[in-house]
Amino acid sequence: MKMDTSSFKPSNATFEETKKFQSKSQMTGRLVNAAVMDATELFESETAEESKVTDFLDQYEEKVQQKVLDKKNVKDKLKELEEVLEENANLEADIDLGNQRDTENTIEKDITVPCDFGDHRFHLKVDARTKQFEISKPKQI
Repeated sequence: MKMDTSSFKPSNATFEETKKFQSKSQMTGRLVNAAVMDATELFESETAEESKVTDFLDQYEEKVQQKVLDKKNVKDKLKELEEVLEENANLEADIDLGNQRDTENTIEKDITVPCDFGDHRFHLKVDARTKQFEISKPKQI
């Protein structure tokens, strides 16, 4: 708000004119103070909102990064599992089922398992009726 002070001269002003000028001056000061307070509150409010948005975006970014890490971990675990399954498939291909004897209720097999430190042989006996099995202690060949 702009005040017109060109007509006011303190030296030849009457008491009423001086009082009117002071009143306008005080009113202008109050309006300026109120405007500054409103602007400060608005700035603080916008800053708080901006801070909330920034915090939200930071949290979202952390969640996305965690999901990317989780996905990478899952891929790594799947790769490890594929390697184990491939190793097991190779191991199963190497197992020698050797002598197999079938009777009416039992199945017996000699199984050879290759190992880095020497092949081992097991004797497996399965009872078909009770679904129980026996495995002999491994014997190194």
